Amino acid sequence: MAYYGKSTKRAYSLIPEGAYEATVYSCEEKMTKAEQPYIQFSFQIRSDAKQAYGSRIINKSFWQGNDGEYPNEKIGAYAAALGIPEGTDFTLRDLVGRYCIVNVDHYTAKDGTEKDCVKYISESVIGDPAFGTLNPDDIPF
Repeated sequence: MAYYGKSTKRAYSLIPEGAYEATVYSCEEKMTKAEQPYIQFSFQIRSDAKQAYGSRIINKSFWQGNDGEYPNEKIGAYAAALGIPEGTDFTLRDLVGRYCIVNVDHYTAKDGTEKDCVKYISESVIGDPAFGTLNPDDIPF
C-alpha cells in the first residue's frame, strides 16, 4: 500500500529575545546568488542545557565593507568569546564546535515580517560537557 499525504507549510516561530547557550554548528565563507561574499556563523541552541528551543539553528552573517574587507574586529571578538586566546591566528573551521551564549534579538525585515537574529555572543557559562563542566543549574537564565 502506498502512502498518500498532503504537503503543509512548516510552522515557524521566532526564538524569543534573550540569552541561550549554543554551539557553533558551522562557520564558513559563502556567496550570494549575486556573487557577494559573506561569512555565516550558524549557531545551534544546546539541547543538553535546561533551556527552551534546544537544537534550533540561528545564523549571523558578516558582510564585506566597501573596502572589500570583512569586519575583522567583530569576527575577532566572536573568536575571543568562543575561547580563542587574544592574538592567536584562527580559521573559520577552528570555531566550529565551540560553545558560547548567543544573545537573540528581533528586527523587522524589509517585507514587514519579524525575524530573530544574533545580536552578539559571549563566553559560555556551562562550557564543554566533555570536560565535566556542564552544570545546567549554573545557567543564569
